[in-house]
Amino acid sequence: MRNCCTIILFVFSHCFLFAQSRPNYPKYYFRDPLDIPMQLTANMGELRPDHWHLGLDLRTQKKENLPVYAAAGGYIAKVRIEPFGYGRSIYINHPNGMTTVYGHLNDFFPALEKYMTEQQYKKQSWEIELNFSKSQFPVFKSQLIAYSGSTGNSQGPHLHFEIRDTKTSKCLNPLLFGFPIKDEVPPELLQLAMYDRSISVYSQDPQLFPLRKTRDSGYIIGSTPVIQTGLSKLSFAIQAFDRMKRSGSADGIYSAKIFFDNKPIIGFVLDSIDYDESAYVNAQIDYKYRYNGGSYLQHLSMMPGDHGVAYKKFNGDGIFNLNDTGFHLVHIEVRDAYNHRSQLNFMIQHTDSLEKAVTADTLEKFIPNQVNVFQKPDFEMSLPQNSLYDTVPVIYYRNISALPNSISAAH
Repeated sequence: MRNCCTIILFVFSHCFLFAQSRPNYPKYYFRDPLDIPMQLTANMGELRPDHWHLGLDLRTQKKENLPVYAAAGGYIAKVRIEPFGYGRSIYINHPNGMTTVYGHLNDFFPALEKYMTEQQYKKQSWEIELNFSKSQFPVFKSQLIAYSGSTGNSQGPHLHFEIRDTKTSKCLNPLLFGFPIKDEVPPELLQLAMYDRSISVYSQDPQLFPLRKTRDSGYIIGSTPVIQTGLSKLSFAIQAFDRMKRSGSADGIYSAKIFFDNKPIIGFVLDSIDYDESAYVNAQIDYKYRYNGGSYLQHLSMMPGDHGVAYKKFNGDGIFNLNDTGFHLVHIEVRDAYNHRSQLNFMIQHTDSLEKAVTADTLEKFIPNQVNVFQKPDFEMSLPQNSLYDTVPVIYYRNISALPNSISAAH
């Protein structure tokens, strides 16, 4: 018992040290862009098809045309009107080097609405995007800039709100700026997934372990504290989400880290992400499992072809080699933007008797981080260097087409 207690305390001390390295954004510089209590339907980092959600979705009490106010002084730098995306949106640049974005709007404030309408007629286009100088539409903090709506890709009335670094266009987590939003509960962990990393993640289904909550925001793997496995090379993923309150919507987690034998290995933080980098969500989740109807599983390891910004390596890429039959401690901590922590502790042991027989794999493969060329008689396919996150087996068939007027076989 003495040794066990020492291990747990040592892990907690590491967790505390790494929890301190979050960005120091200016607190209370921005105000709530609405005049109603600030409540979320989605946060930054929520998992969406092919992207992370990169802002806050603010409730508008199921209503449209609520007044929307400038979160701080500055000038309107861009206005966009489009059928999809954020519909009607405003971008305000601020003196502190940041930009706020307001999406799914209905009407703009009268002077801006009049100007945009004139430009639509002038350009003979309803869809339009305009950039402005500092002198054209300056705004002060709390100035009315628009009315909320549900334009663009919106499932109902709400306001999409972002804070970006003006120079880099990276989206920053608004929950780190001191807005009046109370978070009452730590993240929830639902299940752990384990992968055989001697093969591609796309060539397998993960082994899943349901998680059970204990006191003090701790989780365990059912009633089994030790995973015995025949795998000698493996990695993990988690299914987790965050709520602002116990009955609130299931939002995305802010960060997760994994420790192996008391040593921090790798973690991810969903903050400071550019829209061009957001497609890397498909490397951060188990894409195949989700595509086939499963839940979102977020990897605690980096895919070989992941060149995104979410992960930070401390002592490896999250792929573990079990070279002995001893017990190894695995500790996972998950945090929200308010630094509430949930944690999972378990032991893992390699057992020779559980090793699986290795079968010959004769399929050709596309490999990440290289140009891949596949050639057959009268057929060639190539993939550029950064097309893949992990190895993909090539399955190829050639059939003589029976269709009239066909000019080749079907490949």
